[in-house]
Amino acid sequence: MTIALTPGEEAVIRQLRRLRVATMQTLRQRRGCCHMTVVRALKKTGYHNSFNANAAYYALPETVVFDADGLWFHRQIGFSQHGNLPQTLVALVERSQAGCTVTELAARLRTPVATLLSRLVRQGRLAVVYHGRRALYLAAAAEPRSRQEAQRPTRTPTAPVPVAMAGPTLPTGVSALQVIALLSALIQAPGTPVPTLVRRLRQRGVVLTSKQIRGIQAFYDLEKKTAR
Repeated sequence: MTIALTPGEEAVIRQLRRLRVATMQTLRQRRGCCHMTVVRALKKTGYHNSFNANAAYYALPETVVFDADGLWFHRQIGFSQHGNLPQTLVALVERSQAGCTVTELAARLRTPVATLLSRLVRQGRLAVVYHGRRALYLAAAAEPRSRQEAQRPTRTPTAPVPVAMAGPTLPTGVSALQVIALLSALIQAPGTPVPTLVRRLRQRGVVLTSKQIRGIQAFYDLEKKTAR
């Protein structure tokens, strides 16, 4: 059953269709309408909220085309078929064949996730094992967790580690955003020399020294991955 829109609501939907992705404030200002007009329009047509950027962005169902992982991005704004960011993390880990690392999930979702992953483990929604200093996140249920561990060759597997005993998920002195920026640069141009990485990251507004970059590479074994 189609719910009729008022002229003001139709204008809001046309605007969102043109923009593809927009915040509530943008829709209000561009159409010169009140908050409730936008809310009613979105409720009548249906909508998706972004899982990042504080869920502040909206998109119409007709605009969003989810990929095989149930994700869709408009530039850096992400939408998920699974729901919000915690629900999306659980779904991606549970659907993975061999579990997921922090860097893999952060790169896939284009947003920092380390703190949230630790919280999901505390809540019993995910499990984690440590291979050296690297955390591998797995499904919480015993059967899929064992299957995932068997699919990823490791050094010496360990039993799930409580978060209270867990080692750090980030190198000392750098933020998750810096790590993600470096990972993105390495994905785009594998084998880039460290001095070149320093310059390229600075151009993007990310300041990392050569020593910090080498430390991040060593922490996550990025040099070995690039070589492979």
